[in-house]
Amino acid sequence: MTITVIGDNTGDDFSGTEDTWLKEDSPTINQNGSTLSTRLDTFLARDYAIVLKFSGLSNISASEIVSAAAIMMYLVGGASLAATIEVRRLLRTIVETQATWNIAATSLSWTASGARSDGNDRSGTLTASTLVTSTASWYVFSSAQLITDCQNEVDGTNPIRGHLFEQTSLEDAGKNFAASEGTDGQRPYVSVTHAVGVSGIVPFRRRIEGY
Repeated sequence: MTITVIGDNTGDDFSGTEDTWLKEDSPTINQNGSTLSTRLDTFLARDYAIVLKFSGLSNISASEIVSAAAIMMYLVGGASLAATIEVRRLLRTIVETQATWNIAATSLSWTASGARSDGNDRSGTLTASTLVTSTASWYVFSSAQLITDCQNEVDGTNPIRGHLFEQTSLEDAGKNFAASEGTDGQRPYVSVTHAVGVSGIVPFRRRIEGY
């Protein structure tokens, strides 16, 4: 059994992360940088969402069976109250230096701005949901559905397109996470447990940072 960590931190097994965030009140501006933000603000039309793709999953052999998976994101700031962030699989291919609230990439618009169209921009199936507090630390996004998502990307059933992270509770209580261009040791990563012919959920690797 092998545990592969994909991210852009020193010591990760493979690099290959694309991430940015979508900003409703700046719908044509790419937000790629050192942080990633979520926010729910339906009153002033200032929702924010994160798109995150681990292209390094292509380094895992298509014959491998994924038995555990966890996406890890490090909170660097935001509102003091806790908020829920939901994750769904992306159905369009993003380019981190091009994606905005209006488009996934140049000449590739979202069906609904902010990647909100189920079945077109994102899957209607919930991949994971996590309550994020104000504590600066690692937050885990993990589920049986994430295992399925990673398996399908590893074996080629689905293209590697990543996930949308959308805040679904607590108006105007945004959360800020380190991006792949952020501080080394705080950049997002995915931990995947896999082996040939092995299935079933097992714990993912605990890292120095806490997971």
